[in-house]
Amino acid sequence: MLGWLCKVGSLSRSLAIYLPAVGAQKVLGLVRVLLFAYLMRHVQHQYGLWIAGVMLFAVGGPLATLGANHGLTRYVSLYESSGQLASFYRRIRWGVIGCVLAVVILGFIFAGQLGRYFVASEIPSSITGHDVNMRVTWLALLNVLAGALYYDLLAVLAGMRTYRIISLLEVGFSVLLTIVGTAVLMARPTAVALLTAHMVCLSATFCAGAVVLHLAIERSGVGRAVSADHRAIEPLVKVLRFGFVAMIGNLVWIADQYMSFHLTNRRFGKNSAAVFGVFLQLAQPAFLLASSAWSVIFTYAAKQWETSDRRLAVDLLETAYKSVVLVTTAVAIAILAAVPVWNVIVPVQYRQGFQLLGELVMFFGVLSNLAMLTMLAKLQERPWIIVVAAFAGGVANLLVAWWLMPLFEFGPKGAALAAGVGMYIGAGLVSAVYFPLCGIRLGWWTYLLMASPVILLLPPAIAGGVWSAVLVAAMATRWVFSRSQRELMEGAVRAALSGLGKRLKR
Repeated sequence: MLGWLCKVGSLSRSLAIYLPAVGAQKVLGLVRVLLFAYLMRHVQHQYGLWIAGVMLFAVGGPLATLGANHGLTRYVSLYESSGQLASFYRRIRWGVIGCVLAVVILGFIFAGQLGRYFVASEIPSSITGHDVNMRVTWLALLNVLAGALYYDLLAVLAGMRTYRIISLLEVGFSVLLTIVGTAVLMARPTAVALLTAHMVCLSATFCAGAVVLHLAIERSGVGRAVSADHRAIEPLVKVLRFGFVAMIGNLVWIADQYMSFHLTNRRFGKNSAAVFGVFLQLAQPAFLLASSAWSVIFTYAAKQWETSDRRLAVDLLETAYKSVVLVTTAVAIAILAAVPVWNVIVPVQYRQGFQLLGELVMFFGVLSNLAMLTMLAKLQERPWIIVVAAFAGGVANLLVAWWLMPLFEFGPKGAALAAGVGMYIGAGLVSAVYFPLCGIRLGWWTYLLMASPVILLLPPAIAGGVWSAVLVAAMATRWVFSRSQRELMEGAVRAALSGLGKRLKR
């Protein structure tokens, strides 16, 4: 069983394993958003409080890793290829855990300040009480502890390309949280209860994954002594040196994601924050699936980058990028076209949030389409570019929000529009400057697809017509994919069909 779980296949095989699992997880996550919102419909402010807690551990979890998860994904394959994986793992694990504990302890020291600024609202009618805000803050910090350890665990597994194990863990956590969270909310529909359930489920999943990872590492062998070349650099220092800058960029991206929610929570209170939070989550599924694809693609591109022709690695990235953007944008347009269906499913207390859906879908489309920038920056070991792009997008978001929020009767509408337009302008300008200067030549269709999220602000019928023409061009002509890129796609399809045929014969 362990041998099957640890088996590493081709890129197409890994995608064929991981993406369906992530798709199932995201569908379940969508159901969970609607279910939790329904169960908390009579205490809507509690849902806003729950999302405030989610915001804290969404930002705090990656921060507590100090970037180790980014460095681990980047360097595990290097140590594995030199036969030093087990030695690397033994030397680094306690240092990684120590980093997480140090940051979480610091968080508890400043818990009062965190609660006042990130959980509480400014308007008196939405203040839930200092004691409740502090309990939410403390539970969010415990989730930070469990989440940071889990992110580091997944990073090692991703570097090893063991996507069967990752798939089982991700789907298992999603199923467990849905069951436990539903049971808890039926008994006690509060943010505190749901945060407690989330912490328990995340901790249980981490413990199960840690056992499997330990067995997988032991199965890989003891590992030779570290050689005297560049690999002799202290592993933890090397991982953190690369990962810390990447972590800053990732934190700013996450902060950008929750910035408009935070503005809504502070200025308009918990009920408006609850509405914003529901649609912030409903806008994500297609692009979260894309993010999962990027994580798989990057590990294979990194392996190619380190061991063979770098131009081929870029060609692989560009081909995969175009394919994923074409599909996810089509799904995003379908989400917007399905508003009449959503109108039946979403509880009436939250339906005002349909005004926010197009802008929030655009925002996540921009984040997803920046994957080419972030992956190339990591391969070229220039993670500071990610920080600059995220910071530029965040600043533009704040400036546009300051201008737009007073102009709309429903204030969160301005915050949502600022998220999409601000990120599009700020991060887009950084991309426009970086790509010509980075020394890597990309096709003009790649640039067009990077700019494509703007069509999500159009009426769904018009956006659907435009994107249908783009899909026809991609399939029927060589405009979108070059000959070499088509050969890569055909090879991936043949490998997937061959693998499927062998499984069917068994």
